[in-house]
Amino acid sequence: MTDQRGQCYHCQLPLGQQQVPGVLPNGDAVAFCCTGCQAAAESIYAAGLDDFYQWRANPRPIRTLTTQERQQIEQLDNAQVQARFIVESADECSATLQVEGITCAACVSLIERHLLQQEGVISAQVNQSTQRLRLAWRAGASLSALAQRMAELGYLLKPYVASLAQQEQDREQRQFMLRLIAAGVGSMQVMMNAIVLYTGNIDPTTELIVRWASLILTLPVISYAAWPFYVHAWNDVRHGRLGMDVPVAIAILLTFAASVIATLTHSGEVYFESLCMFTFFLLLGRFLEFRSRRALADSGNALDDLIPAFVHVEQADGSVQPTAVNELKPGQRVHLLPGECLPVDGRLCSRQAEVDESSTTGEHRPRALIKGDKLLAGSINLGQPMVLEVTHRVGDSALSTLQRLLARAQAEKPRLIQITDRLAQQFVALILLLAAVSYTAWLFIDADRAFWIAISVLVVTCPCALSLAAPTVLTVANDRLRRAGFLITRGHVLTTLSRVDQIWFDKTGTLTEGKYSLGEQQVHPAAPALSTALAVAAALERPSEHPIASAFTDIAPAWFDWQNWAWLPNEGVTGERSGHHYQLSTYLPADDSLANEHAAEPAIPQQWIRLHVDRIPWLDMQLVDAVRADAAVALTELEQLGVRPGVLSGDPSPHVAWVARQVGSAVPEMTVLNGATADTKLALLQSMQADNHVVAMVGDGLNDAAALGGADVSVAMANGTDWSKQQADALILNGRLETLPLAVRVARRAAQITRQNVQWATVYNVVAIPLAGMGWVTPWMAAIGMSASSLIVVLNALRVRRIA
Repeated sequence: MTDQRGQCYHCQLPLGQQQVPGVLPNGDAVAFCCTGCQAAAESIYAAGLDDFYQWRANPRPIRTLTTQERQQIEQLDNAQVQARFIVESADECSATLQVEGITCAACVSLIERHLLQQEGVISAQVNQSTQRLRLAWRAGASLSALAQRMAELGYLLKPYVASLAQQEQDREQRQFMLRLIAAGVGSMQVMMNAIVLYTGNIDPTTELIVRWASLILTLPVISYAAWPFYVHAWNDVRHGRLGMDVPVAIAILLTFAASVIATLTHSGEVYFESLCMFTFFLLLGRFLEFRSRRALADSGNALDDLIPAFVHVEQADGSVQPTAVNELKPGQRVHLLPGECLPVDGRLCSRQAEVDESSTTGEHRPRALIKGDKLLAGSINLGQPMVLEVTHRVGDSALSTLQRLLARAQAEKPRLIQITDRLAQQFVALILLLAAVSYTAWLFIDADRAFWIAISVLVVTCPCALSLAAPTVLTVANDRLRRAGFLITRGHVLTTLSRVDQIWFDKTGTLTEGKYSLGEQQVHPAAPALSTALAVAAALERPSEHPIASAFTDIAPAWFDWQNWAWLPNEGVTGERSGHHYQLSTYLPADDSLANEHAAEPAIPQQWIRLHVDRIPWLDMQLVDAVRADAAVALTELEQLGVRPGVLSGDPSPHVAWVARQVGSAVPEMTVLNGATADTKLALLQSMQADNHVVAMVGDGLNDAAALGGADVSVAMANGTDWSKQQADALILNGRLETLPLAVRVARRAAQITRQNVQWATVYNVVAIPLAGMGWVTPWMAAIGMSASSLIVVLNALRVRRIA
């Protein structure tokens, strides 16, 4: 009869609205939550393993936690421990955790699905390549309780700290090496015994001794080297998932059982050498995949490894004492020797300095600084000793922000990965059915070969290659672009960027440097002294994040306490104080010669802003902002790639058209729109999308908010506002627009290689399965094919690194 508890018969999870009905061999009607669980149950009954459902009545953890592991889980609720890796907001917490025990896409699906069913969990996203979990939960929920739930499934959650992750990877690598040695030595010894058996010139007593010797030599392989396959397979089946280790474990255990029976009964063939060989080759393929995955993870850990644990801080009495980086506070002065890394964001107190910012911006040329310049955490001091004044805590630094954005991107799954993950799980169910069909068919053709052909079918198929096809490529591509100064913060960027055919640029801070300075200044008769008017203008700009505010950083503001201060798109900033209304906005000079866009050699249009007090002009100020040196090259390369660039700016002055001519001289008929409001920008992008264009937007400020949100891909400059950096799909860290064409090339090549990987995985399985089913592939040959298929996918993905 149907389960009245509302649970899936196989995985025992709650039934959804689209439950799948089923009937057991004994006639009982049951219900499944999905077709995958239905196929798993049918395969278990077909293989005569229905005792599984009786064992499941008393579920037990897949592993017994050690005292140290239990203590580690309990410490996850310790406030001091949480301060190292948890980001807190008003009512939400998030963290990146390292997951131990992941082997395939089925593990990823199980972890995510189980966590999302726990009370308080908001989101759970696992990156299979890096084996990290991005978890968000409501404040007040117990992280240790969630970790305990996962431990019951066989997965250990640990805080992701680069040094701890490195230790865990070292431990995993040692385990791999020991298991490989056990499997390799066992294979060689058992193969020598097999050669004796294959000669056929031995008496029955000697043959029996050799068989028993092979069995004993195989025991370390079957009990130690192959142990991870059993653990992961049992974990998958027990929780209603069909991972790639399920057919592998079945093949190993059935082969060993058949060989033991043949040894005990003195009849039939033994295949201890095949068992040892395909265990060795499977482990070797898994180890090579692990090494590739670790290389990618190590490159991603570079940011974490930069920040030192202690720095030398200047005390009130002038002495310098070592202090933990986590205890640094704004206003403290840090002394740094040549070669040391800057632990936090700050301001240079020394007269001058030179730093290497390549770790965060991708720009390898040293940057020269003078007193008062901003410094970024993660930079390396290249010159003489320097003094840094702390402006942000370590958790609020630009480097920490980049780490959180990078973790978010790694956790998000593009649609292609979600599809391949589902296909891989369904494919495992198909493998079990095909093995059963092959066994049944060969019983009528050649019963002696039926068992071994079924084993070959189980081993030769490779769902792992399918599940690795997309995530490996995307991980390599993300790392390649990060090293070049292009940080992807959303999972869909590469797949969307490969199809982009239009890209729109804001002007200020994007096509131009965004580093304003004040030029000519004209005081109106109604204004007080120039210094007073400048101080009022500096006060208005002080709360603003617009690039124009940088022109007033060296001017002391008149005051800080504004009433109704506001930034208005295309109208500037306004504020009220003591009954007076102040406004600082763009001003168009009356001199028509400055606005002449059609002259043969037009002068550089000047940008002006005007300060009004109670709508009375006080001060006109000229702004100076240089065009980015590489902007013209970047737009030309984009045009050559078939991506049409355009300019969208809120600046109503003729300066927009002049900048567009400077950067787009090699781009025919480039669209330029100035004086555009936020609504106008968004409407233009939407009209392009309605015409089936895939549109990207590059901006840096709040005035680009609507356009960045409406574009298919949004890119922000690293020197832009905090809002734009948090909301954008990608960041240009090095300030070089030449990175954009590189990103398009990498995205397109990544899409091409992903298609190649999916095609290879498909073709391999379509060819290998019939060959195994026809008896042309032995079990050890199948193990080589399965391992090689996964390895080819990983190596093909690494080609993305070479794109220039």
